[in-house]
Amino acid sequence: EGQWFRNEAKRQQKKWRESKSDVKEVYRTETRKRKKQLENAVNASSAPTPVDKKAIEEKKRREILLAQQRHLSKIGTKKNGEKRKLDAIVDKNVTGSNEATKKVEPLSESRAKKRKKDSSFPSMPALASMLLCDPFVLRLLLDKVLRNLGNDVMKNKTVPSGHAFLPSILQLLHIATFSTRLCAMKGKIFVVPDAGLMMRQSDKDSEVNISESYTVLRQQIPMLAKLLLEADLDKRTSPGGDLQALSSMPKRSQDRWEDVPHSSLRVLLDLVQGSLVYLLQPGVSNELALLSQCPRFFDAINTLSHGDMKNERCFFASLIHALLRYKRNLPQSVRDLFVNVWLSWFKSSSNTLTGAVHLYFITLLNEWALLGNQILPTDKMMKWSEDAVKAAEASSRDKKLTLHNCWKSDEGSFQEIKAQYQRMLKGIPTDRSANWKVAVGIDIN
Repeated sequence: EGQWFRNEAKRQQKKWRESKSDVKEVYRTETRKRKKQLENAVNASSAPTPVDKKAIEEKKRREILLAQQRHLSKIGTKKNGEKRKLDAIVDKNVTGSNEATKKVEPLSESRAKKRKKDSSFPSMPALASMLLCDPFVLRLLLDKVLRNLGNDVMKNKTVPSGHAFLPSILQLLHIATFSTRLCAMKGKIFVVPDAGLMMRQSDKDSEVNISESYTVLRQQIPMLAKLLLEADLDKRTSPGGDLQALSSMPKRSQDRWEDVPHSSLRVLLDLVQGSLVYLLQPGVSNELALLSQCPRFFDAINTLSHGDMKNERCFFASLIHALLRYKRNLPQSVRDLFVNVWLSWFKSSSNTLTGAVHLYFITLLNEWALLGNQILPTDKMMKWSEDAVKAAEASSRDKKLTLHNCWKSDEGSFQEIKAQYQRMLKGIPTDRSANWKVAVGIDIN
């Protein structure tokens, strides 16, 4: 899990050792040059030459003239009832100079301004909030929230706000969500969200100000706990469960995720996605229960993401890993359910032809194809891949953004998707591969 950080530390240590010798050599060279300059300056210091004396006298004369000009600009030569006349400076050292001669002197020498403090880097609180945005840290925090909900809140039949650590962990997640704006302001302003345990009283009037943290802790997290509780109830009422006798009861209506704060959508979406991935682990649920559990999670994911699932790379990678753990024991009904939902994500998002939703869908088809025809026959793989291409092209706002054009242009964002399609075509007969190319509009010479 921390392999990337260890590799990066080793790379930086190696880079520092390589550059250490070069830096020492540059330091020695610059030190020698500096010593030589100081020695030359000491040897050159002697009595001023006639040229130096002339320059000093000229500088004093200019200072006197400038002082006269400043004095005249304050006092001036003005009589009552007359406009102010242009004052002149008489330079006695210049031959032919009189009062009518206007002396024009150059501007005074410019002085270096004091440099302002360098504020191009964020403050320490902003840097600390950036550490919370690290994927490894976020993964630990999200996993801790889900474990506390399942092991403590649900088993002890308590509420999330009464947990000892859950409000504090959610507070850290809120700070991580706000860190991008902190860095944009270079850390000049730092805000610590409240834990959401109590409603804040506004200063201007007596009305209660419901904060975002309060809404998440008191409303949205209980909805997630209810979603997990219903998933557990579906498993227990399915055939073989201890509450199978209650399976004939009418189905419960699904709750709508409403009034979710915009900045907290990401946190809640990650929690729901993580719950779904955990639910798909072998042994956690069963086929009939998954057919009732998954639609509730899909509804929550579509609501929290507003249907935009184009670039959920982490979720797609985790979802594929969970589905492939079933190997050949994956029920076909569950497989069809996930394929239909995945294709709907193509239609609800825009420009999905080069998105992660396209890449990981074709990757999933290729991985299933390796398990044999029992999991994914070739006919279904070809059909679903054609449906994916049509849905991706239909979601493109630019009509020129088609599979044919992306395939020919070798666009950087399409290279991974193209590699997965080429991998798929290698595993099928040549005639079927040619028919598929014609169906999706690819003309390869």
